[in-house]
Parts: sequence; structure tokens; C-alpha cells
Amino acid sequence: MYYRPNKINDALNSLSKQKLTIAAGCTDLLPSTQEDNLGNDILDVSGIKSLRNITFENGFRKIGSGVTWTDLVENNDLPKCYDMLKECSLQIGSRQIQNLGTIGGNLCNASPAADGVPCLLSLDASIELLSVNGKRVLKLEDFIKGSRKTELQNDEILSAILIPKEAELGNSSFLKLGARKYLVISIAMIACKLNLKKDIISDIAISIGSCSAVAKRITLLENLLIGKSIKDELTTIILNFNYEKYLSPINDIRGTNLYRLQVSKVLVKDTIINTINKFKEMNSEVKIIASVGPCIEKESYEVGKDFFEDFLKESENNKNYFERLSELKFLFNIRGYVNNKLKECGVSEIDNVKGNTFNDSDNFFSYRRAKKLGKPDYGRCISTICLKT
Repeated sequence: MYYRPNKINDALNSLSKQKLTIAAGCTDLLPSTQEDNLGNDILDVSGIKSLRNITFENGFRKIGSGVTWTDLVENNDLPKCYDMLKECSLQIGSRQIQNLGTIGGNLCNASPAADGVPCLLSLDASIELLSVNGKRVLKLEDFIKGSRKTELQNDEILSAILIPKEAELGNSSFLKLGARKYLVISIAMIACKLNLKKDIISDIAISIGSCSAVAKRITLLENLLIGKSIKDELTTIILNFNYEKYLSPINDIRGTNLYRLQVSKVLVKDTIINTINKFKEMNSEVKIIASVGPCIEKESYEVGKDFFEDFLKESENNKNYFERLSELKFLFNIRGYVNNKLKECGVSEIDNVKGNTFNDSDNFFSYRRAKKLGKPDYGRCISTICLKT
């Protein structure tokens, strides 16, 4: 029998009554079947439109299990952290397979060489499973139990992949090695998601596939790299790391276990460097010009000790923006402080509009001046920036 419902509830009802083989793109299902037929009756979920949606709900990016690799590549609303998933999608099978194959099918097939798994691990993905009895949500690493083994029950459908909002920061890259670029089972593949803060690695996720029964997050290496500057010698840390602690590659016709281990080290290095270079390219392509002021100048901005100490808590270097008048009083250079913050963010072109709002009563209102003179109100200043084209 062949069933092709167009509603998820109809599909779940069918699954609750009999054992069915779930089919979508069939790009993994048919090749993995060694018999002349699929054995069970077929439940084709490709007609359920809700499984093709990509939405954002309750703090999670929800990618329907029926989303194809081509759908991912052509989605321009996904942040940069999904670049690795798009790069992965473009290397899966052929164009025809990318048009039909689904991300949910890739996970349910649970091949050690499933291309999508390392990317989704690096995105801290969870899996949504539906049945007539309700919904289950499992972390991806808990869903895939081994080679061709998952937690999916006979009455369940993998309905969606959930990506938490906090995992959507930064940029990403994907690399894999095979005998050729397309229509190939990987020897090794790496997915890296990385975020920078002032050239410092503030967050990183590294996952390796095809080198163990299940793709692995290399959390210990991640911890070693967090806090490091991209100007540091990262290559030594990456290449000297003990990958054997996480990986258990096999010997097969595509490569020996030793070769896979050595290749993984190089691919991890290259994937991280690629991701860092994407940040550099973004910075070179975007030109930001900042304008500061007019504002209250240092000679007029008297503050107390509590104000001074609050800035020291942020950074000891902030003392450079204060001039001590007495034990309890300081002058604060707000213009210098803001200029430095902009430079730390990579803004090199800063236009400082001169003018002390406290002293120049003819051109500017000033809260501090009004309070000092005992006036009931102080007016409002408006700054505008005009672009001449």
C-alpha cells in the first residue's frame, strides 16, 4: 500500500495503526535498501507542506524535516551561521539529489557520513518528533545512537530541526574530503561555527563527520580556542590536539583510519581559517564612518567617585578617561571614551564635531547647565546626519 497524506495529523494516524516505511525524497531510502522492494507499506510525507517551512518560533529557528538541500541554499533569510549548512548542501550528491533530498531524511538515515549532521551539531540542534501521543524533543546527539540507528519510534515522524537563537551568532564554514567533489561518500568532513569579539574567539563549535560511527563535537578543542586571538598561533593548537580521544575512524576502500585522523586535523585548521577569513572579508567590504558630538567636554563634565568606579569595573584602562580633581571628584572625557569604543569595534574613520554643549548656550541645550542654573527645564538637542549622493 502507498499513502500520501497532505496533513501531518493524517500521517500520524496512519503510523499509529500499522508499521509503515516513511519516504520523502528517497535519495537515501532507495539506495540503502538491499531487497527488491522496501518491505513495508509506504507513507510518503512529501505532500505535507508544513514540513517544508522554515520559521522562527519561541526562541528557535524551526526547519521542517521536509526542507530540501536546495531550499536551504536558496533561503536568503538565514544568518551567516548557516553558511556551513548551505556549503554542505551544495556538495551533497548531484543537483537532482539536492532538489529531492531532505534534511530530515539525512538525519533519519543516520549514516556516519551524513553530511548535514556535523553542521547541525555545530548549531546545537534539537530534533522534534511527533506521534498521536504528543511531541518529543531530543538533542541531535541523543537522537542518533549509532550507524543507521536512531531514537525514532515506529509511530513517530521527525517533524523539525530546532536551532536555538543563541546559536545563531557568528559565521561558519564546511569542508569535506572525498575522491571527487560530487556524488561521493566523504573520507572526512568538518563543520565550524565561530564568533569573534575584537579579534578574540568568543564562541566556537567544531564537528567532525565520517570519522566515527556518529559525527562528534570536539568540545575540548573548542574550549582551548575560546579566548584566543586570531592573531595567535592557532595552527599549533589545532594540529597538536589529540583527536583520537573523540574519533574512531575505520579502514575502508576510501582511506585508512590513520589517514582519516591526519586529514581531519588539516581540515579542522582549514575550516577555522576559512571562517576567520569570512569575518575579515566582511570587515573589508563594509565601510563605517562614525560621527561623534557635539557633547559635553571633559572640562565641564564633573562626576563623583561612584561613577568613576563603575567604569573601572568594566575595564581598568577606563581610568585614562578620567582626571582626578579630589578624592571624590573627577572630570570625565566622554568623547575620548566613545572614540575608543568605536575603534575597538573596527571603526577607523571617526568624525568629531566640535562643540561643548555645556558652555555654548547659544547653540545647545544642556541638562547639566540647566540644573546648575536652577532652571525648570533644559530643552532637547537633535542631531542629524545627511548623506550627499
